[in-house]
Amino acid sequence: MDDAARTELRAVWNSAPASDDPLLVWAVADIAFRLERNPESEGESRPQNTRVMFSRPLSALFDIPDTDTVWIHSVWRHA
Repeated sequence: MDDAARTELRAVWNSAPASDDPLLVWAVADIAFRLERNPESEGESRPQNTRVMFSRPLSALFDIPDTDTVWIHSVWRHA
């Protein structure tokens, strides 16, 4: 995860009510698990070889520069 994505995730977390903490923990773990397992099959294709995936209540924009690396570039909360 790059610094911008970490900052975005921190902002989402800090602005969420405490009651959302379990949802956010689950979504972060789900994104990590799915991207570790088979990132090429996750999410939807976007321009410039990026992909977007959804794990309520979060979305993540990522790319796969090589077979051993996944970079998350942006994280945001979606409805």
